[in-house]
Amino acid sequence: MKWWLVTWSTYGSWLPGDPRGFQTWRGKEYVPPPKRYAKPGEQNYKAAAYTNRFQAAKAITDKPVNLSPAQRRITLDAVVKEINKLPVVSAVLAVAAEHSHLLAKFGGLQIRPTVGFLKGEATKELHTSGFDRNDPWAKGCHMKPKSEGNEFRVAFNYVRNHINEGAAVYIWPDFQHLITP
Repeated sequence: MKWWLVTWSTYGSWLPGDPRGFQTWRGKEYVPPPKRYAKPGEQNYKAAAYTNRFQAAKAITDKPVNLSPAQRRITLDAVVKEINKLPVVSAVLAVAAEHSHLLAKFGGLQIRPTVGFLKGEATKELHTSGFDRNDPWAKGCHMKPKSEGNEFRVAFNYVRNHINEGAAVYIWPDFQHLITP
């Protein structure tokens, strides 16, 4: 079983052509990675080439969803509660204003439907607290496999460090020992 770093965004927060870089749905178009992710000598993302696409996407999109600190906590608690009922090995979860990261092993479960279920449960809890948008999430999620060892540790720290940006973060008990000062 391999680790997966799964990311999902709030509605309208990361649009095609975004100056920070973007990926097309299931790789239908090759978009080079942003410079910080590009390998040495690899072509990297040039935002100017996608300005028109970004402006068109913004023009047809409602106001982006930004989760408040309280809404981040509600989402975090809902996802942790539901994921603990599933045959998933989870290490760390971060819920930020515009996106969430989960580092987990999904075993025999399909990742996209599982994340869709988790997003749905979080949405129910948000609605219970008075959230007035139908669906706070963008469609789908992005998944990157991570191997044991260094790749896992780098991903773990990346997710955990979102706390420094105001994210609500949960580290599963079996992974508390990985916290370094």
